[in-house]
Amino acid sequence: MSKPSSKQKRIDNQDKQKRYMLILIKYPIPSFVILLTISFINLFTQYLLDWQIQFVYAEVGFSILALLLTWIARFLYNQTNSLLAVFEKVVDLPSEQINIWFEKQIDFIFGSFWAYIISVPFGIAGIWTMAYLGLPWLPSVDFVFKIFWGIFMFVVGVIGWIYLGLLLFLFRFSRLKVKGAPFERLDDEYQDINNIYTKLFIPGVILYIGIILALWASRAEMIAVYHPLGRLWVFPMAGAVIGFFLSFQYFIHRSILSSKKNRLDKIDLLLKETYELWLADRSVERAKTITELSNWRTNISQEKEWVLNLQSNLAVVSGLLLPTIKTIVDFFPR
Repeated sequence: MSKPSSKQKRIDNQDKQKRYMLILIKYPIPSFVILLTISFINLFTQYLLDWQIQFVYAEVGFSILALLLTWIARFLYNQTNSLLAVFEKVVDLPSEQINIWFEKQIDFIFGSFWAYIISVPFGIAGIWTMAYLGLPWLPSVDFVFKIFWGIFMFVVGVIGWIYLGLLLFLFRFSRLKVKGAPFERLDDEYQDINNIYTKLFIPGVILYIGIILALWASRAEMIAVYHPLGRLWVFPMAGAVIGFFLSFQYFIHRSILSSKKNRLDKIDLLLKETYELWLADRSVERAKTITELSNWRTNISQEKEWVLNLQSNLAVVSGLLLPTIKTIVDFFPR
């Protein structure tokens, strides 16, 4: 019996990956319908039994966000897969090995059962928070709302796992040996990686700002915004979004440094070999080559090591902090 080819192995790995894919990605339409149904039942139950307008705007906002979660999960999956073409240009490994490594990362991010295990406490914490806040509803309405809120927070936890996996993915990439001949730059490739991760970053920002706006929508009557425990949820969300942005910038920076060091090492080797040859005959041509290599080494050492400069990073972080300023102000006595 013949052994399976490398192409067949990749197909088998992809089939296995699809079997264990997260439900949000493998079954996006049923997931959307389930979240839509739960959101509708929550609002309709309140409409029939205990309609309190001060909470409605926030709940509509959270319902819209719940429906966006399936799109966010699928978008993250598709964008992450587009990284393979860029990694093949950057990583100094045979194409087959890169494919196998890449598929393992995709499986870890989008097919790991840990996503559910970690999200369960997240959902429970969300339900417990609302129970502690004691929203003034009839018991039946409160029960339905907590089911909706628990499922919403559970799915948010799944999205959070994906984002954590994306950072681990980039961290592992930053430790791989990268390509780069002495006179070859990978600026375009690193810019492509940064562009893809920026696209991955945007849905997280939408979710973060959406949650803040949904809380603000009910203004002073929204108990969660004016309770220390409710406000506590705002800051970890802001920290997670900012942390993701700064982390992927840093991991790309690490890979750029690795590429830069690799090129400088090759230049140094060429310089050493050329200098030894020059010592043997001390020709003008070899002296000129040494000068040119030294100048090129200087050019490489002065190349930028970050995709974005400090000012751009500060601008993004400052912009992300703006939605939390109102909550920070509320902490101070008036």
